[in-house]
Amino acid sequence: MIDRLFNLIAFGRVSLVDDSGDFQLIQMIRRATGTGGGSRITDKLRRITQFGFTSVPPVDADLVVINRNGDSAHGIAIASAHRASRPRGLKEGDTAIHDVRGRIIRLTAEGIEVDGAGGPVTVTNASKVRCDCDIEATGDIVARVDGKAVSLSKLHDVFNQHIHPPVAAGAAWGSGPPKPQA
Repeated sequence: MIDRLFNLIAFGRVSLVDDSGDFQLIQMIRRATGTGGGSRITDKLRRITQFGFTSVPPVDADLVVINRNGDSAHGIAIASAHRASRPRGLKEGDTAIHDVRGRIIRLTAEGIEVDGAGGPVTVTNASKVRCDCDIEATGDIVARVDGKAVSLSKLHDVFNQHIHPPVAAGAAWGSGPPKPQA
């Protein structure tokens, strides 16, 4: 009976993840404590996550498991953490979604920050992306029109080279040299 109480909650490390079924199944290694015992492997632990959030914890991520009736054959992984990739320095009330590659979405008091860690950020299967605000870009903006890429920066360059002769009132042309558009 006392063994079952000691085994109600277990701590270990992820050694394998199967994310193909209705439940994510995890293989956990429990390191030996004390003397005379080896590490124990528990296979096919079900992992429960919050609705709307899911992940595949990397190998060596920490696990917290609740064993029903203290029996490790009926364990459920209820929490996982990966120390090496955990974002640090969040302020009270901040929330972050992150991965092991350094990509992170932070919800902060100052606003929402998206860090793509040098990779692309893609929006797919949307009928429209709407911004009810000013948009500021430090790089070029490229639109695809009829399968062809159109660069806003190149359009701006062409516009700046576009010139008209001076305009006079009526039907007559003005005189003098053409002036570049501002």
